[in-house]
Amino acid sequence: MTTENLFELTDYAGYKKQFLNLFGFERADVNYDEDVATDVKFDCVEL
Repeated sequence: MTTENLFELTDYAGYKKQFLNLFGFERADVNYDEDVATDVKFDCVEL
């Protein structure tokens, strides 16, 4: 296996996509350009 034939011999692209999805990256159902509130107040006791 070499760098040149990695994608031919493995499913590296699929592995990378699934790995990133585990941590919330490159998900099709997330709009990464949407504005979000970064300072959200909540009470841990009520959760």
